[in-house]
Order: sequence, then C-alpha cells, then structure tokens
Amino acid sequence: MDRKSIFCPNENCKYYKFIGAGNLKVKQYQGASQKIALMKCEECGTCFSERKGTVYHGIKKPDYIFDQVMML
Repeated sequence: MDRKSIFCPNENCKYYKFIGAGNLKVKQYQGASQKIALMKCEECGTCFSERKGTVYHGIKKPDYIFDQVMML
C-alpha cells in the first residue's frame, strides 16, 4: 500500500484529511498471509487499518487473489 495518501479518518482530529502531516505512525502489523499496517494518529490517538477506505478493506485473502477475481 502507498502510505503517502493516508490521513486520519477522525473528523474531530485537527489533521483530518491532511495528507503527509507527519502525524501517522505504524502501531503494529497484522495479517497471516501479508503484513497490513495498523496506523495510529499521534494527535488524537485514533487507530485504523492502512486499508481503510480502499477496496481491500476487510478482505482476508492476499491481494493477488482479490485482483484476479476482479479481473474475471
């Protein structure tokens, strides 16, 4: 995932929708088949998946399987 386009999803955060503000850090990685970052906003404390707001959000299978299904 390209983390350069991720922003804090908390509407009450002063960095809401600010891309590249430097407020996001990787808290931990999750996933059995691939490592997905759990992001944390250092300003408001909101934690969220790096996939939030993408077509991959909530998909448990590897990206390449989802991509193949979408191409069919």
